[in-house]
Amino acid sequence: MAAPRSLAAAVAPTAAALGVNAVPAAAVFGAGAPAETAMVLYFLENLVIVLLTALLVRLLAPARDETSPNHRTRRSLLSTYLVVALGFTLINGLFIALFVGVFLDVSIPRAALVGGVALIVVFAAAGTIIALVRLRPLSLAAAETVLERTLGRVFLLHLGVFIGVFLAASVGSWFVWPFIVLKTVTDVGQAIQALRG
Repeated sequence: MAAPRSLAAAVAPTAAALGVNAVPAAAVFGAGAPAETAMVLYFLENLVIVLLTALLVRLLAPARDETSPNHRTRRSLLSTYLVVALGFTLINGLFIALFVGVFLDVSIPRAALVGGVALIVVFAAAGTIIALVRLRPLSLAAAETVLERTLGRVFLLHLGVFIGVFLAASVGSWFVWPFIVLKTVTDVGQAIQALRG
């Protein structure tokens, strides 16, 4: 019985990462939405991941750890994380909205956006539920590692979205394929690395 559980523990986070990454590809190449739709969906995915990661730490980590040398609290960890992650995400979102909506004058189809966000939330929530089971119990030190890993992912993806929006303006939609492939490989690699560490 341990083998099926360990197999499920290994496959489930990878499947969630693949599901999240399939959504922008399906919107652009399946539904025929403009390439910029993928960049907007990636931005919204980051926002969802930031909030779900904060919820994960809030549910699993202890309020304080008296054994740690600096006596960190869950509240201080989450406050720092949310200020940095949400601040960065909202500034980046403002840039994307202005660049895509005003400078490029691209109209993102509402159905692709709403449907895409809904699917991203489903896949990301599934990944969070898997993490809730897998990471329990979560020390404050481990919680800090989870938050730092997510911050690194947020910064990397926002850099990619920033570059992607400029590429969309200059070279059209072909750039979306390599972007989706690289992001998928990165997310799956992080899911596998999280299982090991």
